[in-house]
Amino acid sequence: MNEVKVSVICLVYNHEKYLDKCLKAMVSQKTEFPYEIIINDDCSTDDSRNIIEQYKRDYPDKIVSILQSENQYSKGVDILNKYVYPLVRGKYIAFCEGDDLWIDDNKLQIQYNYMEANGDCFCLAHSYIRNNLSNNSSETVRISDKDRDFDLKEVLEGGGGMFATASLFVRKEVVCNMPRCFECSSFGDFQIPIYSAILGRVHYFDKTMCSYNYMATGSWSERTYDSLEKMFVVNKKVKELLENINLFYNKKYDYAFAPAISFYEIRCLLFKRQYKEIRKNAYYKENKNKFSKKERLMIFIGSISVRLLDFIFKVKRIFR
Repeated sequence: MNEVKVSVICLVYNHEKYLDKCLKAMVSQKTEFPYEIIINDDCSTDDSRNIIEQYKRDYPDKIVSILQSENQYSKGVDILNKYVYPLVRGKYIAFCEGDDLWIDDNKLQIQYNYMEANGDCFCLAHSYIRNNLSNNSSETVRISDKDRDFDLKEVLEGGGGMFATASLFVRKEVVCNMPRCFECSSFGDFQIPIYSAILGRVHYFDKTMCSYNYMATGSWSERTYDSLEKMFVVNKKVKELLENINLFYNKKYDYAFAPAISFYEIRCLLFKRQYKEIRKNAYYKENKNKFSKKERLMIFIGSISVRLLDFIFKVKRIFR
């Protein structure tokens, strides 16, 4: 048997609407090397499992399926580290969740070729199409208008949404040998480019090779962005994660971590509706431009009157 060079990881939960296209794009990749597709279904209640089983029958040499009998996400289980990564055989790992889509048949080959020729690179990403399914809008997201590296400070400033998960291509050791201080069961995308930037280079291709669905049924974004409290919890966990990593490296990279930690501290205050505290904060005063216009407006109005801010949002919901 030829040695598997790339392991593709696909996490699935109630992705019936998108899964067939997603898997078809994966098995249609044109490569000069063998690759495997490891699919974890987190006890879907729709037809996702039947779709996976059909692909398993049609592509037994490519598909490795993990079919959970209980939903692991709701139990706070780190699915990747517990179930998926131990099965990885490839030298490299690519990602594509069940509601996303690769739109270039040469994606894996392009990224594989670059990694093979650049031993100091640990993570690759590229531009992507972002589809907001809550309002049926789409946009092409380009982090840069040219191919280039991103250093640790830029990765931290970019945040967890900087690179689409479906664009990531990493060396196996990035995720399988990651120090425990990087572990967080709530999310895993952000840690990958952070650790990669510490190990070596993170490289970006200004080439659109995937489509990312935002607010899709069953997606992490849909399950998370439905309340201020959940958003507070997520941002608090990111802040704590960055603090732990910074301490693990004895603040060797404090120049990059300190501002990022301050940024997430502000976001925690934002989702706790502590607008007056934000306006007093020294970091916010010096870095207002790092927050969106909507966030700055919310902070300004909320610091004057929370009731006024609530009234504005109520009127907007009524007349939109």
